[in-house]
Amino acid sequence: MDRGRSIKRLYALVTLPILAIGLGIGLASWAHAQQDNGSFTAQLAMMNDSGASGTAQATVNGDQITVTIHSTGLTPNQPHAQHLHIGGQHVCPPASADKNGDGLVSTVEGQPSYGPIMVSLTTTGDVSANSGLAVDRFPKADANGVLDYQRTFTLPAGVTMQDVAQSVVVQHGVDVNHSGAYDGSAKSELDASLPLEATLPADCGKSAASAAAASPTANAGGAAPTAQATVSGAAATPPSGVAAPNTGFGPTQDNGSNVLWMLVMAGGIALAIAGAGVAGFGLVRRK
Repeated sequence: MDRGRSIKRLYALVTLPILAIGLGIGLASWAHAQQDNGSFTAQLAMMNDSGASGTAQATVNGDQITVTIHSTGLTPNQPHAQHLHIGGQHVCPPASADKNGDGLVSTVEGQPSYGPIMVSLTTTGDVSANSGLAVDRFPKADANGVLDYQRTFTLPAGVTMQDVAQSVVVQHGVDVNHSGAYDGSAKSELDASLPLEATLPADCGKSAASAAAASPTANAGGAAPTAQATVSGAAATPPSGVAAPNTGFGPTQDNGSNVLWMLVMAGGIALAIAGAGVAGFGLVRRK
């Protein structure tokens, strides 16, 4: 009888800590997963006197993201490249970004402010930076210059929720000469086969948590101030940031999440040890 009780006590002393540690790890995993979820919103403000503006929203759940954009005032019946830019100063470029004095802020001139593209907001297929100039897979504005976009997809490798939180939304395509199409003699610095008009930034907004208060943002070409900005970035920037300054982009390190993870893990282990001690003490008392 005594031998049976001893075995039961030993079983309890071994099992309870394992269960407690498992619970601690489960709680830690859950807490860490919550750090990969977030919602962002942005008011896209006009650039280059395009007349365009809009709202972009994004919700991240793990490696999945849903992006919704509603824009007006865009060049009618024309495609508009749009991307999430990450790795710059997390701002839209001011008029002073126009370095060549042509009165326009090109994609490359704006890149130090918003960074290179890391997510291409295409309608189908690839969404990585490799699709930065996939004109045939970007949405078109309707006859009234209205563009509505929504897509759920897996974030490209290396892009995290923290990166999305630091992204800038840019939509491209400006009919500078009001011809009704992208034309003119000036060529895009991104692809000489495209006119400059096709890749000029039309509107821009920096990312912010959905509940964030509105704050003014300077924009080129007499842009109206942006309220809260966010998760959708359009820009016909090349995937590699060709001819653009090195912005030192890299996935952001979420030190806060790492600290939380370690704290929860430590708490779970502490609970396991405490639980084992209490269980062992109770069994000894009963003996």
